[in-house]
Amino acid sequence: MGNTLNSIDQIIGLQNTELYNGTKYVEYYRTINENHKFFESNDFLIGSLVYSNQYYGNVPLKYDLDADDILLDISHLKKFPVLKLYKNRLSEFSIKGKKFINIGDKISKITKGFHEVLWFSDDIKLLKKHKKEKLKRYSTKFVHYEFFDESSYFFEYNNQIYSLNKKSDLLGVFPVYRKEINQLYNKRLVKINPKENYILIFGEIQKSFEK
Repeated sequence: MGNTLNSIDQIIGLQNTELYNGTKYVEYYRTINENHKFFESNDFLIGSLVYSNQYYGNVPLKYDLDADDILLDISHLKKFPVLKLYKNRLSEFSIKGKKFINIGDKISKITKGFHEVLWFSDDIKLLKKHKKEKLKRYSTKFVHYEFFDESSYFFEYNNQIYSLNKKSDLLGVFPVYRKEINQLYNKRLVKINPKENYILIFGEIQKSFEK
């Protein structure tokens, strides 16, 4: 389906589709090193998205983790080079093979916006909220900013989203699986690679659902 839609977009021109509907992006923060505010790279990366219920593939995207905005490179068509897409029209996107969904700002009181889907089943979604916090730096000549990871984890179950910071967050939602959670939850692994440990736990819980 994606290839067919890409062909249609090439025929009519992406600039004539709903994708070219957003606001001019303005950069307010000077950075001078690798501590930038974007997901994976300071450069545009080829990705895909669903915008206004329409799929678009092979488009140059940047994910601004400070403002939680998706940016589109339109320098070959417009006077201004970067378009900031409307969040409420962007339901999902992928960059470098990683899928993100937009949970909006109404489904949960504890988080909002774009979340990477790390793992999912019919019953549970494991989500990561990528976020970068900025620090202002001063030099004799100018001010610049550095951005550092402040990502966090959540999971969706029964149409509710829960924080995932510690073992008790899992036990509070899945008390009947206390034995499995206690056996599989590894404090050291959660600090080093939380994704791996959480996938292991949710996989075991999902197996119990299916028995």
